[in-house]
Amino acid sequence: MHYSSLITILFISIFSINSVNASCIPKFTYKNGWLGSDDAYSIKLPNKKTIWLFGDTFISKNKNLNGFEKREFKEDTIIGNSIAISKCEGPEFKHEYFFNDRNNKRSSFFQHPQEDLHYKYWPRDGFYHEGKVYIYQFDVIPTTGGNMGFAMPSTTLTIIENPLDHPSQWKMRFIKQKLPNNILIGSTVIKKDNTIYIYATLDRPLNSFQAISVFKTNIEDIEDNSKLYFLNNDQVWEKINRLDENADNLFQVMSNGSMELTIRFNKTINQWVAIYIGNAIMDEHIKYRLSSSPIGPWSEEKVLLPIKERNKNTNQAIAQPYCYAAKEHPQYKQQDNEIILSYICNSFDLKTILGNEEVYLPKIIKIDSKQLLQ
Repeated sequence: MHYSSLITILFISIFSINSVNASCIPKFTYKNGWLGSDDAYSIKLPNKKTIWLFGDTFISKNKNLNGFEKREFKEDTIIGNSIAISKCEGPEFKHEYFFNDRNNKRSSFFQHPQEDLHYKYWPRDGFYHEGKVYIYQFDVIPTTGGNMGFAMPSTTLTIIENPLDHPSQWKMRFIKQKLPNNILIGSTVIKKDNTIYIYATLDRPLNSFQAISVFKTNIEDIEDNSKLYFLNNDQVWEKINRLDENADNLFQVMSNGSMELTIRFNKTINQWVAIYIGNAIMDEHIKYRLSSSPIGPWSEEKVLLPIKERNKNTNQAIAQPYCYAAKEHPQYKQQDNEIILSYICNSFDLKTILGNEEVYLPKIIKIDSKQLLQ
């Protein structure tokens, strides 16, 4: 599992989910043995459904579970990833979870070829294009010490050939991305016409800030890693074979970002909006930046809203929290001025993780995007 001094707080209108009768707002519940997860990237499909991508997932052996069951911290009750397929029926958010359940053994939905060595995939961002879904996934390997016992040395592009079929019937291909060591692409992805912008970070410790860089390719070249371009320090696009081994010539479009974020275009303010939590251990706020271009220049980092789980003076506070994975989900907007976002709060306290059903579960918030310009 993954994981301020306040200068200016924007006034944000936060609407109670329960008061929104006409909107279909995502709400994740425990059912069918799924007991919570993180990441929560989403990909809109043309059939009015959404694919949700989750990282490490608590599961139960009870296949008919439809409610909260206390989690267990055991090897066979945590899997590397899972997904959900959701749809809106009027204001009702309906979703079904999926992971592998073969030979009475539950395991990750996206199977790593070295899963027997405890390697796994952590899904990142992706997109739908002409009948296929493209997802970038971090390769995660176990380590001793260091960054909470894992490292992420590389990225794999996963292509789902038939995403409109039932997930049990999906045909998938996995293409390893060949990049200098520790460059992880896919933290967020933008498809703009036929150009794909792929944002990257370096594998860094949980308590560090993440610089964001950007690569691009054409949709017809996406399977050929040698046709990637990167934005260099002169802010000029160069072919991937010109990238330094240590990525010293890779331009940082954001000095402080996150390994998990979204960049989406907002029509109300006519700007690209990056939403993230920069430092999972230290940050007490969800942050944002604005730009007129997907590659910047980006505004200074600003506070979007406080994370209530980190405020000891609220009844939502949790013990020893760290919060991360803030993302936007535009397909759930009812009005152009809305932003629907999610984030995750976890805990360093094992008792809290196992017993608090509000922890390690995507939280959904609806805000007014007009406030971004105040």
